Amino acid sequence: PFTRLLAWLLDPHADHQMRTAPLRAFLRHCLRVSQDGGVQVNALPYESLNFAEVRLSSEFAISTTRVTVDGTEKTVNGRFDVYADYPCPKVEGGRCPLLVIEAKIEAGQSNNQTCLYQEWVDERCGHSPVQPVLVYLAPSKDRVGTIANKFVILDFNQINSWLETLRPVLKSAQADFVINELSVLNSRTNRAESSELDDLVQKIIQKNEESVATLKRGGRVDSSEVDEYEHALVYLGLLSARRGSLGFDEHIA
Repeated sequence: PFTRLLAWLLDPHADHQMRTAPLRAFLRHCLRVSQDGGVQVNALPYESLNFAEVRLSSEFAISTTRVTVDGTEKTVNGRFDVYADYPCPKVEGGRCPLLVIEAKIEAGQSNNQTCLYQEWVDERCGHSPVQPVLVYLAPSKDRVGTIANKFVILDFNQINSWLETLRPVLKSAQADFVINELSVLNSRTNRAESSELDDLVQKIIQKNEESVATLKRGGRVDSSEVDEYEHALVYLGLLSARRGSLGFDEHIA
């Protein structure tokens, strides 16, 4: 759901009424982050790109062939969380990769995904005047691990920085709601170390033995006991920020 929401905001043809502004702003933000990390990218071609012709989708399936250690060929499948391409008559198929987002919200990379995705994109760049932007998105940068060298690492704080640039843009009421709500939810990333979390859990269990036993039986406890730890639980990302979130309405539905 998170990446489908990102895809909707980035899609120039979606009904958020912001047209190409979110995608342009996102790519500019990624290019700044990549240059800060020492990756030199020529940003000029992006400014002349016709973003109205960009085609964007979520959960984009790919397939490629790899040679194994014993010399046999093996088909490897993957799926981009968000993928965008644009018309490019100089390459096979007539379209070139522009943006790939691989998001890991509650998981890590598996089977060298980013290497596979980077190879797939490189094979299809051909004579493209625009260098594709590859993004690895995680709640926090300290949980990323080793990824392919052309990926730009973004965390939720940087997603919020991008969302801030969209606030002045004319948009639908639905898009305005989504941007506000997403900013709140992104601010609740789990910033605590596991040892801190374990200590907090033990303190809560020791102080509320009866309530814990009730919860394990599927019962309900007094809300005052949750209120006592609300700030800590929200900080850890274990409880919705009731005061910050705008709450359920027709847009969420």
